[in-house]
Amino acid sequence: MSIFNKPYLAIILFAATPALAKDSPEPIGEVITKSVDLTFREPVKLTFDLKPEKILYAGNVNGRTLLANFSITSSYPYRLGIRFTPGSGKERLEGLVYKLNGKNDPKHIIEVLLVTLETRGNYYKNGWMITHKEVTNLSGRVVMNSDQHVAADTYTLSMDASAFIS
Repeated sequence: MSIFNKPYLAIILFAATPALAKDSPEPIGEVITKSVDLTFREPVKLTFDLKPEKILYAGNVNGRTLLANFSITSSYPYRLGIRFTPGSGKERLEGLVYKLNGKNDPKHIIEVLLVTLETRGNYYKNGWMITHKEVTNLSGRVVMNSDQHVAADTYTLSMDASAFIS
């Protein structure tokens, strides 16, 4: 005898009817709607130029003496950031001031200062200084932090540039 004969089939359909009876439910209470913008940006293409001053003399060097210029350009507006490369010297004052050791004699030390108007007052983790708004260019300079006596030596200035989203 088959389980699917007519009396059993009628019982199965009758028992399933309450679950199938309400096939278009109605919302109860308020409907909440949220939406977000999905922004697809161009891949970041940065150029970064760091150019030292051509002629620098050892001896007494005045504070704010220009040591190098930098320029960052982005293919699309982003918040741009600059920092001294971690480990290339000793950070002081939240990434603004860096101490560099001489290559020939590590006891020779100069203290340099990063200057850029676009990042003034913005200091972030890991020494990054980031623009307040999205831009395509960020430029600035590295200068002597104060009047210093500089020993004749080679001091390596290493910096990083990046784009940021928020």
